[in-house]
Amino acid sequence: MNYSWPGNVRELENIIESGMNFVDQNEEILDIEHIPRYIRDKLTKETKDVDSYSLSPYKNVTLREAIQDFEKKTIMAALENNNWHMTNAAEDLGILRQNLYHKMKSYSIQKPHNKN
Repeated sequence: MNYSWPGNVRELENIIESGMNFVDQNEEILDIEHIPRYIRDKLTKETKDVDSYSLSPYKNVTLREAIQDFEKKTIMAALENNNWHMTNAAEDLGILRQNLYHKMKSYSIQKPHNKN
C-alpha cells in the first residue's frame, strides 16, 4: 500500500490499530479492507490518476524534462483542485507548504488574477 502518511508515526499506529479491530481472530494479515475508508478512497484516486497518465507526450524529451513537466502539471492540478489554497494543495501533494512555494517559483507558477 502506497500512502504518503502526511501525519506522523502516531497516525500510522492508529490506522494499524484501528484496522486490527476489524481482523477476524483466525486472520493473520491486515488487508486493504481493514483500512479506514478515507485512506482507501485516497489510494483509489491516486491509482486512477497514475493509470490515466500516459508517457506518449514524452517521446522526444529527456527524463529530467519529462519529470519537470509532470511535476508542474501535478502542482497546477493540485492548486486548481484546491482553489489555490496553498496549505491544502501542499497537503494533497504530500509536501510542505514552503516546498510548494519553492517549486512554484522554480516553475514560474503564479496565482491567476481574478477578472471581475
